[in-house]
Amino acid sequence: MPAPTGHRAELRLSNRLDELDRLHAFVAQFSSTNRLSTEITFALGLAIEELVTNVILHGYDDRAEHAIVVSLSLDGGTVVVELEDDGRSFDSTQTPAVDLSPDPQQRKIGGLGLHFVRSTMDEVKYHRSGDRNHLFMKKRIGERS
Repeated sequence: MPAPTGHRAELRLSNRLDELDRLHAFVAQFSSTNRLSTEITFALGLAIEELVTNVILHGYDDRAEHAIVVSLSLDGGTVVVELEDDGRSFDSTQTPAVDLSPDPQQRKIGGLGLHFVRSTMDEVKYHRSGDRNHLFMKKRIGERS
């Protein structure tokens, strides 16, 4: 994995769960290089891992190798995350919010990961272009010195 330098970094992953180790290292290196707080690093890691895991587990109708591209960049006081894949069309921004009122033992399974993404990120947008999913997320980090 090339080490992220400066304010923009990109990682190409294969659609295999063992690639999550590379993803974790990528987020950690970007965060370290750009002096992001532990809290921001945790939020980014949680959201990105959830979404990439969903693509790996649910995004493909075949067992072929597919590329998932994760880009991280800084735009002033905001981290911008871009995820791109050629999986099945899925707009995670349109899934219904999870009802957290029932007792956890009675709650319907599923959707909690997307709830965490929405609650940790400041903005999440999706669009489909041709056969590609594009998900954009932003996390405000404030001005850095």
